[in-house]
Amino acid sequence: MSKQTERFEAMRAQTRDKIRYAAVTLFAKHSFANTTMQAIAKEAGVSTGLAYRYFPSKQALFDAIILEAIEGLRTMKLIFLTEGDPREILEEATAEMLKEISEDPTTSELFLLITQTIFTNAEENNGPQEVVDTDKELIEALKQLIIRGQEKGQFVEGDPQTLAMHYISCAQGVGLMSTIFGEEYRSPDTKLFLRFLIK
Repeated sequence: MSKQTERFEAMRAQTRDKIRYAAVTLFAKHSFANTTMQAIAKEAGVSTGLAYRYFPSKQALFDAIILEAIEGLRTMKLIFLTEGDPREILEEATAEMLKEISEDPTTSELFLLITQTIFTNAEENNGPQEVVDTDKELIEALKQLIIRGQEKGQFVEGDPQTLAMHYISCAQGVGLMSTIFGEEYRSPDTKLFLRFLIK
């Protein structure tokens, strides 16, 4: 691939990301139904025509965002299923998650968008059930990790399912609070976030 082609592909990827980031922000703030492609293009700083060249419809753009979110959940699930020290796996995964939330505003907005998708857009959009199913798979993987950690005496005693759901609830809460308060929000560090679970 020539340098010119590489630069062109990099510019295309950058434009696509700008449109996606703008869409995540507007969908999270105003909902899918109340957001237009024109508004997304304006937020991204591109023409509406260019936005449509990358995504043929608002639904296609939304579906691409949800698919990316699902892939993120699946990646997290695979991390939880990794062989190794349960405490180290959970600490590293949590640290990475908190870092992404604090450094990339669209990460926390994506948390909010996923929640909206599940509860308010089921009849309008494709994907909500797949999000729920993937979330359940993530919780199950985390539950198995917690069981392993409990057997090693690393995690507190208690129902692993309840502890796993509490972890996910805390993660969603951090994402939501980060969206609400923006730069004023102070994210917990890994140690504080996991205090309920790690001995």
